[in-house]
Amino acid sequence: MTNSLFLVSDISNGQEWRNAGFTNTVPLSLLVNFRNEPNQDLDAQYLSLLREKGVMRYEDKGAVGNRKPEDLTRTKKVYAGDIIVNSMNFWIGSYGISPFDGVVSTVYHIISPDESKLNTRYLNYWFGVQEFRNQAQNMGNGILPHRRSISEDRFGAIRIPLPELETQRRIADYLDKEISEMDAVIEEFDGLVENLKNRKTQFPSSLIPGIQDAIDLSLGGSSRVCHSEVSLVPIRLLGRKNTVKNTGMLSENRLSLSYGNIVRKPIESSEGLRPDSYETYQVVQPGQTVLRFTDLQNDHKSLRSGLVREKGIVTSAYLSFVPKHPGLDSSFFAWCMRALDSKKVFYRMGSGVRQSLNWEEFTTLLIPLPSLDKQREIANKLDQETAKMDALIEESTRLIENLKARKTALITEVVTGRKEV
Repeated sequence: MTNSLFLVSDISNGQEWRNAGFTNTVPLSLLVNFRNEPNQDLDAQYLSLLREKGVMRYEDKGAVGNRKPEDLTRTKKVYAGDIIVNSMNFWIGSYGISPFDGVVSTVYHIISPDESKLNTRYLNYWFGVQEFRNQAQNMGNGILPHRRSISEDRFGAIRIPLPELETQRRIADYLDKEISEMDAVIEEFDGLVENLKNRKTQFPSSLIPGIQDAIDLSLGGSSRVCHSEVSLVPIRLLGRKNTVKNTGMLSENRLSLSYGNIVRKPIESSEGLRPDSYETYQVVQPGQTVLRFTDLQNDHKSLRSGLVREKGIVTSAYLSFVPKHPGLDSSFFAWCMRALDSKKVFYRMGSGVRQSLNWEEFTTLLIPLPSLDKQREIANKLDQETAKMDALIEESTRLIENLKARKTALITEVVTGRKEV
């Protein structure tokens, strides 16, 4: 296996670097200190390391990543200017220079460069070269490639090109300027995507008249003044539970609920849990709404409902609503479920250790029922406007990925000397 910089087989001996045109290479172990200073301060600042975002205070990271340990004496110290490396996820971008003193998990490598030989920012940019990350991954231990962990000894054996300190600083200064400008644009687009997603989530409840009144009454609260043209109707009067089993394999079109959409999933796919037989699945038809009400206590972000648009089969763990009321538009009902979802209604219901919501509880909920023409008008507008939002989200996401690719390419070109600065 080869890449554009060097061979995978024996990076530690430096020959591949020389073949690639680098004459002065040095093992990292001669340029850095691997800090393993135990912590005894129970009030120390716990730090988090996030992929492609770097090092931050634990309280600033939000509801992602690992949890802070209760016992901070089982951590090790970090000082501002150290580079923190996730020994298992380094190859996908989990590393960064710490701007803080603090403590981190003992599974991380803490690298303190000898600044008389190696510029910290220069080394950090070398870590941004994907080929370099691949070397670390290939030198790691583990059965699964994406879960390999590299030890300090092996990490320290990797050699890197070592130009003069002034050249290292010049490279780092140039990349600091260029990368910061790219990061600012990426952050702007990230914000746009996040705002669009939030707007898309809240949009249904802003267009459906009476939805907040229905929620208040459903959950036992005092309702606001209802819209005069809207009736609030229990779901149990509007449809029935789907009970059609896939006995005899009536269909092999496997469907799944993903991010609020019903998508096809190959029946032979090994992804996720597979049943002993797909005859235990239920057959669904266009116009039905599929709902996932399991593990409500663990996941408050997933969209838990979706409109079926083609015949297929879904797991029996889902509930499937079959509309039967002549005055109910199936698409409008699906949008009502999305509105309830956005208001976190389902999470305030259910029972059991793995908090779940059954059919009887679900169908006590009320939804507003304007005229059929009004329902179709609302559903059509929601379809059209959310499609526009999806297009903007897709385009912005594509631009973000392109910028990230350009960023990685620039770092590689500069630190490897392909682009002079």
